[in-house]
Amino acid sequence: MALVGCRELGSGTFGIFYHGKWRGIDAAIKRINDRCFARKPSEQERMRNDFWNEAINLADLHHPNVVAFYGVVLDGPGGSVATVTEFMVNGSLRNALQKNEKSLDKCKRLLIAMDVAFGMEYLMARE
Repeated sequence: MALVGCRELGSGTFGIFYHGKWRGIDAAIKRINDRCFARKPSEQERMRNDFWNEAINLADLHHPNVVAFYGVVLDGPGGSVATVTEFMVNGSLRNALQKNEKSLDKCKRLLIAMDVAFGMEYLMARE
């Protein structure tokens, strides 16, 4: 999946985040840094296993209060990989809360807190 037309959103320790399209819908794409896998052979194997275990676990999550995981892209530049998830229009919950701090009344904040709690309850029940 080429990143043509994708817009960079930011970067972190493990990769660069983009906003793009996945099968015609808005998606968040995290291109994993090559250096994450460029270590000693034993560490490379562990990192690959960790990556695939996380992808398998994320693919198994289905709840309206948990960001949807769409898949993994293996054909990136230089053989790099990317994860593809649901795109959140307002960014992270933290950013949305900070940006709309004054416009969110107590009722809206309570509804957000309940949605977070339902998502966390779902995740905890899966352990």
